[in-house]
Amino acid sequence: MYGFEAMTFNIHGGYLEAIVRGYRSGLLTAADYNNLCQCETLDDIKMHLSATEYGPYLQNASTEASSLQITEKGKGRLKNQSSGARPLKDWDATQ
Repeated sequence: MYGFEAMTFNIHGGYLEAIVRGYRSGLLTAADYNNLCQCETLDDIKMHLSATEYGPYLQNASTEASSLQITEKGKGRLKNQSSGARPLKDWDATQ
């Protein structure tokens, strides 16, 4: 990528790279993970995750949420995000 390819990278891969970088910013941080490790009940975990980007997905979880339900809600968030991570149609510079 030292020649002409570097000049056209953003045309082909820039959009998808920006989307993935945005998704990365929504991942749990090391501090979030450490706080989750200190939680004693599932309600504590749900309360902590509600302050992150997982919050809107956990709002519909019942008050007596099971670990399976919390896991499925988290996977739902990742599934919704990954469905939007598709490259744009290839652009032909000769047209």
